[in-house]
Amino acid sequence: MEKSVNKRMIAVTVLLLSLMQMAPTGLAPMMSGVSEAFPGASAESVQFLMTMSGIFVLVLSLFSAWLLRRFSKKALICTGCLCMITAGILPVLFHGSMGILRVWSSLLGIGMGLVCALAISLLTDYFDGPKKADLMGIQSAANSFGAMAMSLAGGVLASAAWYLNYAVLLLVVPGFVCCLLFVPGKKGQEGQRYREEQKIQISGRLFGYAFTGSLFLFCFNAVPTNLSMFISENGIGNAATAGVASAVSLLGGVLAGTIFGKVDRYLHLYTIPLGFVCLCVGIVGIVGGRSLPFLLMGCLISGSAITFTMPQCMMQVTREVNPTQAAFGAAVMLAGGNLGTFLSPLLSGAALRITGKSAVAGRLYVCIGITLFLGIVYAAAVTAVQKSTVPHREKMVE
Repeated sequence: MEKSVNKRMIAVTVLLLSLMQMAPTGLAPMMSGVSEAFPGASAESVQFLMTMSGIFVLVLSLFSAWLLRRFSKKALICTGCLCMITAGILPVLFHGSMGILRVWSSLLGIGMGLVCALAISLLTDYFDGPKKADLMGIQSAANSFGAMAMSLAGGVLASAAWYLNYAVLLLVVPGFVCCLLFVPGKKGQEGQRYREEQKIQISGRLFGYAFTGSLFLFCFNAVPTNLSMFISENGIGNAATAGVASAVSLLGGVLAGTIFGKVDRYLHLYTIPLGFVCLCVGIVGIVGGRSLPFLLMGCLISGSAITFTMPQCMMQVTREVNPTQAAFGAAVMLAGGNLGTFLSPLLSGAALRITGKSAVAGRLYVCIGITLFLGIVYAAAVTAVQKSTVPHREKMVE
């Protein structure tokens, strides 16, 4: 006889694990320190330390759907947590080359790939309707809150020694403990279910939303990957300042996430272009003022963007697959998003070719143009979709 599931503690577990979904952002304060420690490394190679975990999240997120045929979500999530814990301890001891740092970034990506998609799919397994929408918003807020806490702590630690920043990854420990205690380990039942429903009906819309998430995170990550260097380049502050700025950015995500459910009830798909517009306005504030007050205001606005666009895309993606295969939908979404995260440093090269200058501000100016364009495109696309569905609904009523 199956044991009853404590849904409240399932939600708590998901939220605790969601604190780590933006873990690479928590490493942003150490970027300038890494540049100083390895002066021969290019700006792109330093930024890739923060974003290369995204390619492993991409692969492992998709691979996790196959693993679920053989292992329980509990076992896979706990394994991912152990990888992240290792990535938080060993770099403090071993950090003598860019090569070893890439190994730790890879291990972090493997852990995140196992944890993130499967943790989010637990919400679809146990919740639906308005409750699910509210929890999706809170889950996104938890992402930002976790990254905010790691950025604040990381800024302090990186000021002492840049490699101590890695210790913030130990924030995964509470989620790991709750997963051990409260997530059911239904290996046989889940494996059989995934074998029976192997055929997944994939729609173009599923990959459309995943592509949207990829575009958004490609632009969004231009802020944290360049923030520390922008502050240093313009004499606004030091590593601790970068940590505070990153935390303020993520505070915007926390605040926006708490109201996402209500905003979704009024704007629905328009929350997607809203996120692009908020990101554009925020970056304008960061690069336009070039002073601490403008920087913090811009970070707050740009940080709110992620909790408008990404939860909406995630909800739409999980609706495109069988409810029992929500992990696949979440994996596709995270794979697309992390592809954008991984490719984000390429913006540096694009900005150099467009502006002819290597200054960090040039990268942000290019990002302003891209986000403004995408905001307009997605607003027009949502309007067209809604206009095309209204006549269909009216015909159904008749």
